[in-house]
Amino acid sequence: MRTLAQTLHRALLRIARLAARYLRRSFRGTVRYARVRRRDPAIREKTVLFEAYRAVKIADTPYAMFKEMIADPYYRDFTFIWAIDDRRNRYRRELSRYPNVRFVKFHSRAYAEALYTAKYVVNNKAWPSYFTKRPGQVHVTTWHATAFKALGKEQGGTIGQFKNITRNYVQADYLVMPNRFTSEVMLRSNDVQGIFPGVVLEEGYPRLDLTVKADRAQMRELLAEVCGVDPEKRIVLYAPTWRGETGGYLDTTDEAVANVEALAGRLPDDYELVLKVHDLTYRHLVGRDDLHGIKFVPDWVETNELLAAVDILVTDYSSIFIDLLVLDRPVIFFAYDLEEYTADRGLYVDMYEMPGPLCHTASEVVGAILDIESVQERYAQTYAAMREELCPGADGQASARVCDIIFKGVASESAYRSFDPEKQRILVAGGTFGRTRQTFDIINFSRNLDYSRYDLTVLLSARVTPERERHLRKLDPRARVFYSFGFRALTLREYLYRMKHWRKLPAERCAPDEIERMRPLFEIEKRRLIGDTPYDAVVTFTDRLSEWTYLMSVCELGRRIMWLSASTVNEAKRLPGEFVAGRFDRVFVAPGLAGHPIVTQIRAAERRQGVTGDESVLTEVERLSGFGTSVDSLATEVAEQLDVRVRDLAASSAGTIAEDSERVRSVARSMLESVTAGLAAHVERVHRAHGLDPDLHDGAAMERFYIEMHSAGGGLAAGDERGESH
Repeated sequence: MRTLAQTLHRALLRIARLAARYLRRSFRGTVRYARVRRRDPAIREKTVLFEAYRAVKIADTPYAMFKEMIADPYYRDFTFIWAIDDRRNRYRRELSRYPNVRFVKFHSRAYAEALYTAKYVVNNKAWPSYFTKRPGQVHVTTWHATAFKALGKEQGGTIGQFKNITRNYVQADYLVMPNRFTSEVMLRSNDVQGIFPGVVLEEGYPRLDLTVKADRAQMRELLAEVCGVDPEKRIVLYAPTWRGETGGYLDTTDEAVANVEALAGRLPDDYELVLKVHDLTYRHLVGRDDLHGIKFVPDWVETNELLAAVDILVTDYSSIFIDLLVLDRPVIFFAYDLEEYTADRGLYVDMYEMPGPLCHTASEVVGAILDIESVQERYAQTYAAMREELCPGADGQASARVCDIIFKGVASESAYRSFDPEKQRILVAGGTFGRTRQTFDIINFSRNLDYSRYDLTVLLSARVTPERERHLRKLDPRARVFYSFGFRALTLREYLYRMKHWRKLPAERCAPDEIERMRPLFEIEKRRLIGDTPYDAVVTFTDRLSEWTYLMSVCELGRRIMWLSASTVNEAKRLPGEFVAGRFDRVFVAPGLAGHPIVTQIRAAERRQGVTGDESVLTEVERLSGFGTSVDSLATEVAEQLDVRVRDLAASSAGTIAEDSERVRSVARSMLESVTAGLAAHVERVHRAHGLDPDLHDGAAMERFYIEMHSAGGGLAAGDERGESH
């Protein structure tokens, strides 16, 4: 029993953690959004909320769509709301003259109200992690570029960087894309190919309307005002992209400034060199005090309109050059760190096949600028081909077409859906994905599933650590991973009740009245993380009473299936057998586990209910592959660790061990053989103790598992011949 002092200490720590979280702006936004949800005000039918670049500026496709709508009499009764933090933003001042335009600050009370009540929500990145689309809302997501750099799960760096994009996409009604290549990349790289619930629109990119329609003379005058350039000279725009990874942006302003100085010092007097950094880098640039003489574009200036003022573009791996193609202006690629960037991030194109010269030094860039006429002539054919492929529909009317489809219900011949109704969709509760039996079972399941018939999603319920990342990379690449992250959109009262709920005993937590009380909170969390995508089956590989097994048990997601391969948790943390018998459609039991506590409880519960024989939820599986999977996975990890140790040893002993590489390899092999033999012996002892076959091979049990899972009840779902649930 805890003493009073210990109880008070724990309570104070919990209060301190809650206070620290509240100080975070995003958490305050979450609480405000939850309060609005609790009140549940009606949707405002003719209200549109626009946001670009997380409310940093007014720009891109949302701005192009807004300009189209504000000029069309059809929308005169609409209310337009812009999420924008900067009160001094010039576009904000210009738009404030419209009586039906309002502005809200990111994460504010007004923002939460608008995000919850607006009929239409339009964003070029992603809404905050607490956003949960309401029934009746229309969610429009547009992205903000043509795919050029590797994106989503295909980009280098930490796994799961794209998790909020994926979360937004599974709630979207429309995906506005510039071309088919980008559509395919965005759906594939963000892990929503085949389950994206909305409509893909390829009517041309609205943001290119801004480039095509912008007044060149007016934009050059604007540059003269904000940058001090001479509008009569030839303007060269240097626009490098950002480096790093999502959530870990690097400060590369030193490189940008050095490159500008190197270029400016070599250009003739009739040229003006202007720097335009990425919005993720801009905050580092404005804080510098060594920018004397460097002309840089303020971040609030709309980039696509800015291009109208440019004579020559110099960039590296930014897709900004694709937007310039519609103006037939020359582009030069300054890829001074090509090998490093390609290795760290990745690219979808070959930099040696670009519509402009590839330069590695400032001297090469200046040489191309001074010989720009012959450069244009040399790359004219490549330029025209890329423009035709990547800029279809760039006629200045893309915004009108997109708005007509979304807001007026006009039919489109090019619109299509990516949802695959032929496959049965399985959702797996992935747990923490640490070094546990459950993790190895899920990995093995993913590797032995028939992906011509099934679509597999694993929901990871913990942040990604290096160990979890290693396990995630062992999943079959065709399996997608969704991540639990961010703050739950709950009010303080709901948070407190949730905490009280998890302090109750398992039997109390799983009582019918408690389930009905908690179901709305878990439905909110389910929709926040995975949207309303229909699943035919949800599978858990543990009997542990965790938040995610509980969520999958009480929410309407499809047939509920449990796989029991070992008794891994104690009684106090286990799902009650009565609950499993009432909530799960099938429980697969590995051999040797007939005395598992849940199995015993399920049988007792079914006897009380008069359920016997074929009506039982219990199904015994003949063979078990979990132990074999475990030893293989552990042996692989040992090999990886030994490889690292050998490399480190060789590097630190250049004069001795490094010269005798064969000896090093021999030592490593003997160590690995010894460890593997020890693991195998241990596994064999465990097999014998449970009466299992020690000569099993990977995949046998899982293959049997999904065959039985499919055949049970005529398919994963009690529905039509395709297994679609009703």
